[in-house]
Amino acid sequence: MEKYGLLTKVCICFVIIGAMAITSAAQTFTNLSTFNYTDGSSPNGALVQATDGNLYGTTWVGGANGYGTFFVIASGTVTTLHSFDSSDGAYPNASLVQASNGNFYGTTYGGGANSRGTVFEITSAGAVTTLYSSVPPMEPIRGQGWCKVRTGTSTEQLTWAGPTTMGRFSKSPPQAR
Repeated sequence: MEKYGLLTKVCICFVIIGAMAITSAAQTFTNLSTFNYTDGSSPNGALVQATDGNLYGTTWVGGANGYGTFFVIASGTVTTLHSFDSSDGAYPNASLVQASNGNFYGTTYGGGANSRGTVFEITSAGAVTTLYSSVPPMEPIRGQGWCKVRTGTSTEQLTWAGPTTMGRFSKSPPQAR
C-alpha cells in the first residue's frame, strides 16, 4: 500500500524546489573591485587577513612599473600600497604571511640584484626591504607559499617552498646597544 498519494508527492517536490530557489537566490557574489593594470593585474596567491582585520595581497603584474603590486582591501576598497620596480623584486608569486612583528613576507619570481627573484619584507604601509636576492648559479626563487612561521626569543624563521626549491630565512632581532 502506498502511504502518500500522487498529489502529496507533487506538493513535496514543489516545496523542495521552492526552498532551493530561495536559497540559491540568497547567495550572491559582490564584485569589490576590478584591477585595471595601473593598480595591478592578475592577483596572485591567497589574500591574508592581517591582525588589523584588513585583507592584503599581491598582483603578479601591473602597477606603476608593470612588475606587480602589494595591495590592501579595507572597508571594501582596494588600495595599492606598493608597486614593485624590479630592483626590489618583480612578479610577486606566492601568498604573503604576516609575522609576529606585523610585517608581511613574500617572494618574487624575478627582479632583485640578480634578476632572479627576491625574498622581501613589507610593512602594512608598503615600505619594502629586500631580504635576499637569488644569486646565480642558484635557481630563481619560485616560491609557492610560506610553509610556516616560527617565532623564538632570538630568531624569527620563515620557510618557503616551491616546485624545486625550499629555503629558510632567519632574521635576528636588533641587538641592544
